[in-house]
Amino acid sequence: MANLLKVLVEISKEIEERLKSGGEAVQKLRSAGEVADGGRPDLPNFSCFHDRFRDNPKGSTLEGDMRTAFYMAYDEEGCEHVRLMSPEIDKRLKSGPPLVSAHFVIPYPPGFPIMVPGR
Repeated sequence: MANLLKVLVEISKEIEERLKSGGEAVQKLRSAGEVADGGRPDLPNFSCFHDRFRDNPKGSTLEGDMRTAFYMAYDEEGCEHVRLMSPEIDKRLKSGPPLVSAHFVIPYPPGFPIMVPGR
């Protein structure tokens, strides 16, 4: 465990050094909360499962059927793929229809999903 932490600290220091040497443009992006590759879209509020994956869509609880959503992702005709940095995603986030995740999105670290199928 100590070796893993040591390596992660070294990687973090290398990234910090690369960002510092990136010049004024990288520093402006970094201070504005943007990433150096051009930014990121606003994320929608992932507060509940899509009604299709809920037993009681009008109920007060937020649980849903992640298993059905996960396996539906393998039906190509039932899925629509929207590129992350496309103008279409901004349009859909503002006016719908709602975007629903077909897979897990798990950044590492820490390794907890920020999106799950059906949400």
